[in-house]
Parts: sequence; structure tokens; C-alpha cells
Amino acid sequence: MSDQEKIKQSKKIFFSFLFTIFIFRLPPIYIIPNSIFTSYAIGKLFLIVLFFITLNLTSTDIHKLIANKVLILVLMYFAATSISIIKTIDIFLFWQFFQNQIFAILIFTIAILLSSKAKLAYSKIINLISIFACIQITIESIYILLSQLISNYSFVTPIKDIVQKEALDAYLTNLDRSRLSLDSYYEILIPFIIYKLISNQQKWNTSKYTLLSLLALGMFLSVLSNFRTRIVLITYITSSFAYISWKYFKKNKLNTALIKKGFYVFLSILITAIYLSYQLFGFTIIDRLLLKESDSFGSIQYRIQSTKTALMAFTVSPIIGVGLGNYGLYNRYQKQSATITKNQYRSDYNNAMKYTTHNFITQSLAETGITGTILLIGFFLHSFKLDLDSIKRLSYSRNYNKVPFIISFWSIFIIMFLNPSHTINIIGWLLFTRALIDSNVKTNSRNHP
Repeated sequence: MSDQEKIKQSKKIFFSFLFTIFIFRLPPIYIIPNSIFTSYAIGKLFLIVLFFITLNLTSTDIHKLIANKVLILVLMYFAATSISIIKTIDIFLFWQFFQNQIFAILIFTIAILLSSKAKLAYSKIINLISIFACIQITIESIYILLSQLISNYSFVTPIKDIVQKEALDAYLTNLDRSRLSLDSYYEILIPFIIYKLISNQQKWNTSKYTLLSLLALGMFLSVLSNFRTRIVLITYITSSFAYISWKYFKKNKLNTALIKKGFYVFLSILITAIYLSYQLFGFTIIDRLLLKESDSFGSIQYRIQSTKTALMAFTVSPIIGVGLGNYGLYNRYQKQSATITKNQYRSDYNNAMKYTTHNFITQSLAETGITGTILLIGFFLHSFKLDLDSIKRLSYSRNYNKVPFIISFWSIFIIMFLNPSHTINIIGWLLFTRALIDSNVKTNSRNHP
């Protein structure tokens, strides 16, 4: 196969790869009802096939992986998590968490090799991700609309054998707590919509107005969800774009106008969503932030207790940890609280949550010890240095296309710091964005804010 043919083939494979990653961004569904054969399982099977195809196409580019410092840090952390099996009590729990790390590394490897081989432009990747974001926002809005229009959760009946039980347990528990969410965190894709809107200086057309409408809808649903993490994400994303535009594109009048308009639009969305939340539930995201809502302090109390439990587990095996996924075996606090609920789905959800501290650092400290935690922190510190340098060089490098990937990457960091983060849809996207930030994808300096 000639080099030109390999490039064409790599492009096709890369778009298949993007589609596969998007499978993990959607709610997991059963291929065979109530079995292990889910859409996520199919996605992982696709990843394995794509990995070997990629290796065959890019065999001459393997040296790029060896020289990639981020991959070296990731593999060192992977080795640390592997060693923790020595102290593991429950091998099944270990494997549940471990296999997600394996597939996340496959995502990183495929992205690094294919993105450079296919000679793709960032703009095309951003376009596709923006479409994915719009699809996710649409799905979430339909779900929320059905959950509010149809009483007694009867809308669940036709989908209970379709949506994976663990995910459905989470959705119903959230509804019990007056929180509207599919736990998809589509917010991590919003940077790509915003960038697409401000980077293309062509006249506004139907496509751009559609994107703007879905962006406004996404922000509205984030506030309405009553999840504090999601309002933190929206605030971080919008303020990051506002700062970067002000700092590096001061002379661009278009962006100054967009920032002002964006601020007023965001303020209107915030007020409307807060008002509607109060009418529907009797409290708002503001009440949750101020700890006035009944369940708000309880979730913080759980995080504090989880940190204490993680530190206790850390003392059991401080060097290599108690084993990946095994933190929950030491979490008696959550076991007790899980028994006081009336609904089976809520009890099952609470039992599942006992295996996470809602913070990736304390989780790592308990399960991989000081060895894994130092490597994990090193990964983020190295990434922070690289990204800070990229932002500082924007004024003369004109490499604007990396901005949405950088903002998306650190959005995931916020999620991992405040919520469970061991699933493939979180760590997989984390390493995908990291790979695209570090890769040599072509940029288009004419399309910039």
C-alpha cells in the first residue's frame, strides 16, 4: 500500500474511531436485554479491532509513541494500578475498573497514531465533535421533557429493558432527588460549539443559529439540572473563552461584541432556569450552592466521610494501595446509608456509589497508594505546563484550534475532582483530548477567533 493510500485509509479509520468514542458519550443500552452485551461492550470491541488496524497502518510511526512523554506517564500509572492487584481482595471489582483504563489507553494510542498519519485538520474534527454535542444535548432535552410531562416514572416502562440497569438506577435516583440528568456531562463538548461559533467569521446562517440555539439549550439544561458540578463546568468554560478572547484577541471587534452578547444571553438563561427550577422543585441551584436545600449538605458530608475512609484504606497499604476498585470494601458508611431507602433502584445505586470517593486523588491514594497517586498528579502537572505554554504562545503561534481541546480536557479534570470518574466515557475522553492536544494535527490559521 502506497503512502497516499495509507493516508486515505487512515482518514476513514479515524472517522470510524470518532464514531466509536461517541458510543461512550451516549447512555449505555442493551444489545441483548439484561446481559453484559451492551453498546459500551460493542464500542470496546470496535476499539480492539481499530487498534490492530491502526498498528498495521502506522507501523512506521511507532517511534512517536515511544517519544511521547504523556503516554509514558500514563503507562507508568497503568503499571502502578496493575501492581495494586497484589493487595486486591475482590478481583472482579479490580477488573471492572482496570479494563476501563486499558481501553482509555487504546483510545490515546489510536488517536496519537491516526491523527498525524491521516493528516486531518483540527477544523474537521471540531465540526464532528460539535455535531456530537448537539446530539447529546437533544437527547438530554427529550429525556428531561418526558420525565416532567409523564408522571410516576411511567416513561421508564418501555425503556427498562433497553437502557442498562446501572444507568437507569442513576437516572431514577436523580429524579427522586429533583435532579435532571443523564450523567452524560455533555458540557465537556460545549467548548467545541463555542469555538465553532466564534472562530468562523463568515455571515451568520441557519447552521450557526442552530448551533447557538442548541448551545443556549445546553446551558439552560445544565442550570436546570440542579447539579453543582455542571454549573461549575459551564462557568469555567464560558469564563475561559471570555478570558482567552479578551487576552489574545483584543483587536477583534467581533469577539468583543460576542463576549458582551454571550454574557447577557448566559445571564438570561441563568435567571430563566433558576425560576423554572423553583417552580418545579421548590429550590434552585443557588440553594444547593448555599447548602439551603435538604440534600446539599448530605452529599458534602458523604465526600468528607469518603475522604476519611480513603485515608484509612491508604494506611492499610500506603505504597501500592488496596487494589483498583477495592476502596468500596472499606466504605462502611455508604453500606449503612444504602439500607435506609425504600426503592430498589435507589438502593442499588447507593451500593454502586460506595466504590467511589467522588474525588480521583483520594480514590487513587486508597487504591494505588502513594506510587500511583504521585504518577497521576505528575500527569496532570505535566499536562498543565504544556497547556499553559500553548495558551501563552497563542498570540504568535496562532494555533487556536487546540483551545477547545484544552478547555474540554480541564473540564474533565473538574468532573474527576468532584465526581466519580472511573468510567470509560470520562477517562476515555480525557485521554482522547490529551492525544489531540499533543498530536501534530494540521491547523488552519485563517479560521480563528
